[in-house]
Amino acid sequence: PFTIPPVSTPSIADVLIAHKVSWAYYGEAWNAYVNDPSYYAEGSEYCNICNPFLYQTSIMTGKDPVTGVPYRISKLKDTTDLYDAIRNNELPAVSFVKPSGVNDGHPESSQMSELEGFIRKIVTEVENNKKLAGNTAIMITFDEGGGYYDSGYVQPLDFFGDGTRIPMLIISPWT
Repeated sequence: PFTIPPVSTPSIADVLIAHKVSWAYYGEAWNAYVNDPSYYAEGSEYCNICNPFLYQTSIMTGKDPVTGVPYRISKLKDTTDLYDAIRNNELPAVSFVKPSGVNDGHPESSQMSELEGFIRKIVTEVENNKKLAGNTAIMITFDEGGGYYDSGYVQPLDFFGDGTRIPMLIISPWT
C-alpha cells in the first residue's frame, strides 16, 4: 500500500557496479510480490518500502553493460535465490538480505524469535558450505530500536537528539 517516488541519488549499488563488485538484494517473498504486488500471501508479507533499490532509477531502469540484463532482474531476488546461491557457491561478493514482515522481528508484525530463526537459517547454510564458511562475514543489524535494544539514556544533542543505538552483530571467522 506504500510507495516511494523514484530516487536518482547514487547509492551503494552504484558504487558496487562502478567497481565491478558482484551484489544482489534478497527480499523474502520478492517472487510473490513481483507476480502480484497487490497480493500478500499468508506468511509472505514482502516489504516493498524496505527494498532500497526498488525505487532507485539507476537500478530499476539500468542494464548490465556486459549481459544487457536489466538490474531489476539480475540484482533483485528472493531469499529462495539466496539459499540456492549459498548451496551452489554462487553467492555474490555483497548480499543484502531482508526478511518479510512475518520474520523481521518488527514489534508490529513479528516476534524476535522469528527473526532469530531467519538469521540462524542463513548462518547455518553458510557455515555448512566449506567454501563460504572460511571467507564470509555476515553482518546483522536492525532498522530500528523498537523499544528492544536501546538500554541506555539517549542524550538530546540537538532538536532531533542523537537517536537510538542500534546493535550490529558480525559473524565471521575473524570475529
